[in-house]
Amino acid sequence: MNTAAQNRALVAGSVTLSLALGTRSAFGLLLVPLAAQGISVANVALAIAIHNLAWGVFQPVAGAWADRRGASGAQVFGGICYAAGFALPALVPATWTVMLGLGLLTGIGTAFLGWGVAMTGVARAFPTEQRTAATGLASAGGSVGQMLFLPIVVAAIAYGGASLALLVLAVAMLVAIPLGRPLDRAALVVSAPRKSVTAIRHALGDRNFVLLTLGFFTCGFQLAFLATHLPGYLTLCGMPASTGAWALMLVGGANIVGS
Repeated sequence: MNTAAQNRALVAGSVTLSLALGTRSAFGLLLVPLAAQGISVANVALAIAIHNLAWGVFQPVAGAWADRRGASGAQVFGGICYAAGFALPALVPATWTVMLGLGLLTGIGTAFLGWGVAMTGVARAFPTEQRTAATGLASAGGSVGQMLFLPIVVAAIAYGGASLALLVLAVAMLVAIPLGRPLDRAALVVSAPRKSVTAIRHALGDRNFVLLTLGFFTCGFQLAFLATHLPGYLTLCGMPASTGAWALMLVGGANIVGS
C-alpha cells in the first residue's frame, strides 16, 4: 500500500472538488453584475437552472467514462468545459453565451469534476476501513473552495465587473485538468466495468441507493436556490455584495464541520 500515492490522490480529489463546487457557489454573486451588462436576472437564473440539470444529466456519463478509462481523461474534458463555460460569457456578454457557457458547459464541467469522478477516485485509493474518512475529508475540500472563491469573486466584481470575475474563475478551473492522474495512479482496485444498463438495474434494485438518491433532491430545492438567489436579494435590499458572500461562506463552513 503506497501511502504517499494515497495522500496525493486525497489532495487531488479535494482540490478538484474545491474547484468544481467552490466556483459554482459564486454563481449567485453574478446575477446583479450580469444584469448591469444587459442580461436579465431571470435569464441568468435560468442559465443556473440549466447548469444544475446538465450536471445531473451528464454525471452518469462522467462516472461511466471514469470507470472505463480512468479519471485523467474525464478531468481534462471537465476542466476544459468548465473553463470555456466561464470564458465564453466573459468575452462575449450576451444571453445566449450565458445560457451556453454558464448554463450547459459549466454543468458538464461539474459532472466531470465532481462526485462521480473525483470522489470515486479518492474512494478507490483507500481500503474499506479508511474509505469513509478519506471521502469525508475530500468532501470537506469542496466547501473549503466555497469559502475561498466567494471573497475572490466579490473582489473581482468590485474591480472589473462580472467579466473579470468570470475570467478569474475560468483560469482557476484549468488547475483541475492534470489532477486526475494522481487518482488513477493510486487506485487499489479497478473493477471490470459492467454494461451501463446492468449497472443501473443493479443500483435501482438496492433500496439504500434509491433512498439516498431521493434524499439528494432536497439539495436542489433548498441549497441551490439559496446559493443562487440570496446574494442578489440582499443586494436589492441595499446590502453590500460582501454580505451575501459571507452568508454563503458560513454555509460552506458549516458543511466542512459536518463532513
